[in-house]
Amino acid sequence: MRSTVITGQGRATSARQKGRALKPAIKVGAVLASLALVATGCGNKAQPPGEGSDYPKGPVTVNVPSEPGSGWDTTARALVEALQKEEIVSTPLPVQNKPGGTGCMWMTSMMQQEKGKDDQIAITSLASQTMKARGLCEFGPSDTTLIATMYVEDFMVVTPDKGDIKSVEDLVKALKKDPQKVTVAASGDDTLPFALFAKEAGVDPADINFVN
Repeated sequence: MRSTVITGQGRATSARQKGRALKPAIKVGAVLASLALVATGCGNKAQPPGEGSDYPKGPVTVNVPSEPGSGWDTTARALVEALQKEEIVSTPLPVQNKPGGTGCMWMTSMMQQEKGKDDQIAITSLASQTMKARGLCEFGPSDTTLIATMYVEDFMVVTPDKGDIKSVEDLVKALKKDPQKVTVAASGDDTLPFALFAKEAGVDPADINFVN
């Protein structure tokens, strides 16, 4: 994972960028991977995947927590196609769709029916990774094993040109004065990056006035 800063101009920038002088900024302490591969958590007696000469013994199922044709689905199928086309793996990788509950259905299924098995992996993202944190699912990322982060998404904060908020300092001051008077256009899991920003600035995320 990497840290992200929101600059005074409202741009989200990687903290790893060099050669650029960053303006006064507030660091968002946690950045969530937008898309990742995960595997079911292994039981105490299970052999770590890849350590046995006979691994895998059969096909490895790639679970997709959404309908065919969705973003998760096309990503999973493109990944499988690339792995096989480039001859990176020879093991069959069937794709299985398990839509429902923004990823909660497949997560629950993996934890209750597939836990400890080494032939189940899945595509996940910000939306499904935060379901447990939002109290919407019993299971979350801590119950799985992260295999690889495929990409990380930066989030920007923008304001109207003629508005009163011209900098990060202005935004923080307005939020601390009365968070309900600062309308933030975001919904669902897109509210989380700003909530982290607000929390880092000393503002209770529950007080933010989010609108769709």
